Amino acid sequence: LWPRYRRLVNAPPGTELVTQPGWETLDIDGAIRAVKRAKPLPRMPLAVVSKTEQFGLTPDFPKDIAARLLEVWPITQNRLVPLQPQTPHILATGSDHYVQLHDPDLVTSAIRLIVGRVRGIDR
Repeated sequence: LWPRYRRLVNAPPGTELVTQPGWETLDIDGAIRAVKRAKPLPRMPLAVVSKTEQFGLTPDFPKDIAARLLEVWPITQNRLVPLQPQTPHILATGSDHYVQLHDPDLVTSAIRLIVGRVRGIDR
């Protein structure tokens, strides 16, 4: 599914990539290579905020790719949690990918938690 997904990310159904100069695209493979080459994170407070709902997808988005995204997203999010000790995994219940829009108070609370931990105040 990866080659099809890569194309969909950069040219979602209903768009005409060729006729839109300056269309923003993502180099997903390059990003993955950069992550694999990266050094381990220095010790720092982290929080993982995860959506619980499906991505907002167009009606003509391929169902097989949508199902796979829904399946692997939580697995990937769970892999972020053990990167640092005491990392909370916060579920944004009822939110899709844009948690900051659907639940800004939750995002603000997560940021305050991390800032407090950086300052040595465990909230």
